[in-house]
Amino acid sequence: MQTQKRRTNAKGVRRIEQILAATRNMIINEGAGALTMRRLAATLGMSLSNLQHYFPTKENLINVLVDTAYDTHIERVQKEVFVHGDPRDQMKALAHYLVQDTQVAGNSVLLWELWALAAHNDYIASIINQAHDGERRLIQQIVKTAAPHLSSSQLELKAIAITSMFEGVGLFIAPGKPFNKRRKAVVNQLTEAAIAIIHA
Repeated sequence: MQTQKRRTNAKGVRRIEQILAATRNMIINEGAGALTMRRLAATLGMSLSNLQHYFPTKENLINVLVDTAYDTHIERVQKEVFVHGDPRDQMKALAHYLVQDTQVAGNSVLLWELWALAAHNDYIASIINQAHDGERRLIQQIVKTAAPHLSSSQLELKAIAITSMFEGVGLFIAPGKPFNKRRKAVVNQLTEAAIAIIHA
């Protein structure tokens, strides 16, 4: 993964965090197409050359934003899921986390914008693929715990099916979507469907 290493002191780290936050907000509120280095610099009250000291290009900036979002997502998922010992509880915790994550301001919009960028940016596409595969491998661990008799091929296929189901839920329960107010019922249904797939 790409990382930003130009400034490692506390002030530099804070500045990088501010730049990434402003980038995220601009993409969410105006779309990725509205993001330019010049506009971002003006929003932050800094010169273009100063912004480029931290992030030489727009592509580099977006790639680091994607890296940061991916690392945070995987870390939080693992923390939420593996605090539980029972596979059903783990699956429900994962479903709950993913559903709640869609409710965080701008998360769904940011994801949709990044998907669009991935069509023409191989690096972003690779990070999104890593995120999905990381989630699939985590689910595969849960499936293996619940059904240790399954072969590697069976574990993989069941994990793919469950991951696909979980990843699609935002299309229906993100803010403004038709079933947003039925999130709790959706979490329960996702859990039961995932357990059914494991034992099918």
